[in-house]
Amino acid sequence: MEQQSKTEAKMMHTAPVMKLLPARPDDLLNVIGDMTCISSSFTSQLNDAANSLYKKNYARSLDLCESLLDKVWEELNTGYWKDVPLCWRQAYSVISVMKALNLSALLSDISRNIDHMTILKTCDMGLLMGSPILNNVLARMSREFQQAFGILGQFRKVDMSGDDIQISCQAENNSSNQNSSPTKKVKLNAVDSSCDEVIKCSVINRQLSSSNSEDIISSNKSLHMEAETITRKEDIDAESELVDSYCSNLSERLQETSSVPLPPKIESQTTHDISQCSCPSVQMFQAMFMDLGHPVVITDAIGYWPALTTRRWSLDYLRSVAGCRTVPVEIGTRYTEDSWTQKLMTINEMIDTYITNPEANTKAYLAQHQLFDQVWELRDDISVPVYCCLGEDEDVDINAWFGPAGTISPLHQDPKHNFLCQVMGKKYVRLYSDEHTDSVYPHPTLLLHNTSQIDLDSPDLTQFPNFSSIPCLECILRPGDMLYIPPGHWHYVKSLSVSFSVSFWWH
Repeated sequence: MEQQSKTEAKMMHTAPVMKLLPARPDDLLNVIGDMTCISSSFTSQLNDAANSLYKKNYARSLDLCESLLDKVWEELNTGYWKDVPLCWRQAYSVISVMKALNLSALLSDISRNIDHMTILKTCDMGLLMGSPILNNVLARMSREFQQAFGILGQFRKVDMSGDDIQISCQAENNSSNQNSSPTKKVKLNAVDSSCDEVIKCSVINRQLSSSNSEDIISSNKSLHMEAETITRKEDIDAESELVDSYCSNLSERLQETSSVPLPPKIESQTTHDISQCSCPSVQMFQAMFMDLGHPVVITDAIGYWPALTTRRWSLDYLRSVAGCRTVPVEIGTRYTEDSWTQKLMTINEMIDTYITNPEANTKAYLAQHQLFDQVWELRDDISVPVYCCLGEDEDVDINAWFGPAGTISPLHQDPKHNFLCQVMGKKYVRLYSDEHTDSVYPHPTLLLHNTSQIDLDSPDLTQFPNFSSIPCLECILRPGDMLYIPPGHWHYVKSLSVSFSVSFWWH
């Protein structure tokens, strides 16, 4: 009786998740688009696996899925990733869905040695290597499994009883947008709503209207703050008053940091702090910073995030919510090094091996990863900044940057507007205007064309002489700070402590 009850309990993990799938196996396979590049024998085996799953012949379906995934893996790792036909990535996702469900149904089969980690890794591999299908069903399945297995930890338990998880994907099969992830489409009502309230805004440096970058930097010597009372629902013409100027001296702030060395000062370079602004209105941000291409550290704009308040992020919290999740981790100080590589590991493994381990002699960095499409519990802890509504479309790329002290993003540029939001720890950032692109000596190769050849931690001014004469801006980001980096601006980032940042890229 005891063994029977255990079996029934474990089988219950599969039933709720099956509700996320279409009603028929043919509809599940129809999410794979153009299958002309797939052989008839592969298609036959794929149909057999799907039919076996829906007939609850889980053992047969699982064996078929294992074989199918091996074949798709070969296709995904042949040639360049961007050249792989989309149908193979979609197939990988579909097969991962089936494999995870089969594993869940066979948890009680002792001979197969299945545990919850195996199931979650299957979902994660589908998310990492596949293509979003059925309204990102793999992320939904992962959330359901974590709840069912009771591994979300003490910090939070997600209520899976609501409509959010009980979604019929059959209707979504008929949608032209079936392959889009819900977290990639950011509606304006989902952005930061804190500015709907009356906000007192302080802007440093009224002289940013200067069109010359050297004038902009020089203007930091005479700083002003402008305060306005602003309501987004009312006109922007609010009464303003001047208040005392304030700008923290960077050298004083550096004394508070860890022992992580900063890149050396170049005596011939003019260096100034990046201007700061306390939660400007959307219109003010656009007029004074975005339209003029001026970087700014925005404060008091994301402090309401659960990640900074009710569910404050820490190593313990990350373990609790996402510790079992598999992610791609960069191994090495910077991606320009020959020894740099990537490995798949769980977040717990990354923390144990590279962050809390005092003997770790190699840096590890979870960098530029769309973690929030993968782990929705973390996505619930942040919000898209309201200023992203100024974009031309609704697409906002949200990336995670997590690692120990000393991780480095070498001097590089990105083509999109960028909000770099600091959630845990501190980071040092140095910026160079895109006016000086030639003087930062971009790599001549296509692969690294957006990355400078200069190592800021040990610059070779003999090899790169023009670099010594261009001005730069710098800042230290703390939890709650949000740095706006205009498109094309060259930026170098170094963590001064264990750090977690979230970036929002938008056009």
